Amino acid sequence: MSNWELDMRYQLSHIRAVYNARAGMRLLLLMLLAIMQYLFFSQPYNHDIFIGMAHPSDDPTMPALLTNMMPVAFMSLGIALTLEQPADYLASPDYLVYVRRPRTVGHFFAYLLTIIIYSILYCAIQLIVAIAVVPTSIQTLTLGALQSALILTLLLLVIQIGCLAGNRIGGYLAAATLFATPVTIPPVVAWVSQPLHGLPVCALLVTAATGITLLLFSRWEIQ
Repeated sequence: MSNWELDMRYQLSHIRAVYNARAGMRLLLLMLLAIMQYLFFSQPYNHDIFIGMAHPSDDPTMPALLTNMMPVAFMSLGIALTLEQPADYLASPDYLVYVRRPRTVGHFFAYLLTIIIYSILYCAIQLIVAIAVVPTSIQTLTLGALQSALILTLLLLVIQIGCLAGNRIGGYLAAATLFATPVTIPPVVAWVSQPLHGLPVCALLVTAATGITLLLFSRWEIQ
């Protein structure tokens, strides 16, 4: 078996170990997610819009941020459920790579694939529930779930950029600002709540964040 095959086998086993750890805390967060989802569908929200998307308010006197507490909570739980384990994996040394040598690009792309798959699965579960509740809005909900998955991936990358830059708290603050600021501006909310508008922007931002993360990662040596 070649070194490349050994490396990939190790990385896959490490990813499995990462997500099997801390199962109790993850279960608690999943319970909170279920409660949040129940509150969302039992309240008079616009259920034709995916839970992770910004929701325009019909009441001009209500602050946009208050109207969009559910999307903020949805993304916050999405970040919390990772328990920073993908970031821990990115920081772990490569198999068969000597200490003090840079980690390989394959290591980075295994991390990137992990957070993309996680974001898709996280939103897909909510999408299944949403379609069961509102079966007449499948296309709108699906596009909203796809955009939400891109947003969650972007937020995780922004946090990782902060970690790689040596400022973990700054990464979290940047992610919170990046998501919370637009939902406080009603015209922006009205625009991004339409997936056909937001999808290209989100894809572009994810691509840019991936490039920045890879650049910082390539210069980051095992400590």
